[in-house]
Amino acid sequence: MDLLKVHANLLPPSLLLQNSCYRVTIRLATHPKTHPLYEPLRRAAKTYVGSHRSSLHKPTHHFDIAPNAIETLIPSRCSPTSMNLWTTHIAGTKEEAIMEHEQLDELIQVYSDGSGYKGNIGAVAVLFRAGKPPRTLCYHLGTDKEHMVFEAEERMLTLAEQQTGDLRCFRDSDYLLPCAFVDTFAGEVRPRSSIPHEDPTPGIDDHLPVSSDTSDSIAADCSKNWKAATSDEKKRMWSIFDETGIFVSTCRHGFILWYADMANSYVNSAKYPLTIIAKVLELLSERSLGAYDIGCGFSSTVMASSLGPLFKNMDCCLCVDAFHGFAHNYRCQTKHHPLWIDGAGLEDFGTIEHIFSASNALSPVIQYASAYNRHVFLDMFFKQWDNEKYTNLAMMIYNNYCQALQIISKELVALTEAMASLGITEEDFTLWRQEEVEYFHTLELQSQCSAVSLRFILSAPANYQFQPPTQGSYTAELSQTHKLETQRRYASEKLDAIQLELVAMEVKMGITHRWEPSSPEYQATIKYMCTREYHRAMDNLQRLVIQRLFELQRLNVAQTAPRLLLEWAKVSHYQFLDEFMLLHETRQDIHDKPWAKLAIRETMRQHLRIQWAREEVVRCNVEIRRIHTAIIDEDHHFSRILKDLDDTGSPLLVAAHDFCQRQCLVNAQVLKRI
Repeated sequence: MDLLKVHANLLPPSLLLQNSCYRVTIRLATHPKTHPLYEPLRRAAKTYVGSHRSSLHKPTHHFDIAPNAIETLIPSRCSPTSMNLWTTHIAGTKEEAIMEHEQLDELIQVYSDGSGYKGNIGAVAVLFRAGKPPRTLCYHLGTDKEHMVFEAEERMLTLAEQQTGDLRCFRDSDYLLPCAFVDTFAGEVRPRSSIPHEDPTPGIDDHLPVSSDTSDSIAADCSKNWKAATSDEKKRMWSIFDETGIFVSTCRHGFILWYADMANSYVNSAKYPLTIIAKVLELLSERSLGAYDIGCGFSSTVMASSLGPLFKNMDCCLCVDAFHGFAHNYRCQTKHHPLWIDGAGLEDFGTIEHIFSASNALSPVIQYASAYNRHVFLDMFFKQWDNEKYTNLAMMIYNNYCQALQIISKELVALTEAMASLGITEEDFTLWRQEEVEYFHTLELQSQCSAVSLRFILSAPANYQFQPPTQGSYTAELSQTHKLETQRRYASEKLDAIQLELVAMEVKMGITHRWEPSSPEYQATIKYMCTREYHRAMDNLQRLVIQRLFELQRLNVAQTAPRLLLEWAKVSHYQFLDEFMLLHETRQDIHDKPWAKLAIRETMRQHLRIQWAREEVVRCNVEIRRIHTAIIDEDHHFSRILKDLDDTGSPLLVAAHDFCQRQCLVNAQVLKRI
């Protein structure tokens, strides 16, 4: 009988009964929660009672089946008439799979899998793109006791979709600079590095210039307030982000010129402004003036790059914007602030801040978008921004014109009366301005000498003390003698180091005879030491004023209420920061200098404002003529294009006519204002 069952492929009765009981139990456990037997089966599987067992207790505990631990898998359904565009193929061997992969010529290939290995469940997806290294995404679900391979296979599809995503590249833009073009300037300039200099004299906080070059010294001093000007190892972004923002450039009228994606955090951050400089040198005219928050330090970067010779030959210049410029030291302002640059007019170079303030409303839309959609929305925003700026272009020039005329009409009378009462002429302003610039540039060298002299005085021995010989027993004082010998050797080595440092300082300062307390240089340095606390108090006060400047910048840009509207008159109020440099100097009596007197300094500022207002009037007159000429030329161009399309019977005639009509309406509004 058993042999017959084997030939018939039947199980023995005991196993057949056990198999049937298992299937019945599974069927009962998979009933929906609304079934009458679901709740009794759940209670029976939860507790195995000692007596009065029902027919549900034994099979659930014998086969260890719990209804709560059973997962319901819903199979995918499709219409019988639908055609699947994708085919599934599983290679028979590993070698066959490798051969099939090598024979594929698709630009994008994604391989994914979900499986269990050593008691763990996970999924992986590998993306292969032509010309780029493979990119892998892994996900670990957990142990095989908590998860199933089916979950990993679902996860692998998600990873594969995430790998591919939206791989489109947005190239139909006049604003976006390609990453390949930006990366060409990645190795132009050696990254800044900060090497900590050990201070041989603790407590001395006098900062020495890092270079004898004036520009490098100014940039090094300004880098204390600007993160973008510091060393590269101090500028880092979270590595989880590939793109950290955009680098935008505009003209003085507010039109967007170009922008670039800032990728790979702040590494090689100089390549973004260098890219903008390259486009300016390629497309714009000579004698271009650009503003950058760290324009003082970036000028040296441009000159050290491959763009330096062309930048110099085209007589271009970089400065800092008017608002942030007051946070730079005054020596930097005399060279890079718009108030000191001929041809800048009344321009404050703060257009970028207005763009970022307006684009904050776009951030919630694009923060989770793909790179393609992000570029599409940015391009749409910049086009809308430029259209609005062009519509209001005449109004903007008109307002600048009125502002310049108002400054001239109001302050010219006061300037004339002040010049008459003080007995000064136009030539005096130029002479005093040169004297002021020369004074502040030599002030840094004097501070350097004072700091070195201070270290020299503190390093030199002031007096010597000798101890009388001991009267005790040599044996009793043997341990103390050994300690004193160790201290003597340590003091001797320290003395040798100090002597070497003193000799180096004497050579550097050109000292032929070592200073004594009666030396004039010694007494002057002691006097400087007494005023160091005063200098520190002035530095702290200046720091608080600069901190207030940054707070105002955040209030005005980051949409933090109340949003203050900064005007030219309010911005120029911070010109009093130059007085900190005057208050710092206590070794020279500059009160007899005309440019150091408060009344004359205010008169010099009025003279500068009037001079820049006259430059603004000249600039506005030139721009008005250029706008009028451009509109007339554009009208002739539209008429010629529409005639050509009409003659050829082009289907683009309707769209072109609609565009030209709308543009002519905008041009009419601009012409009406000018």
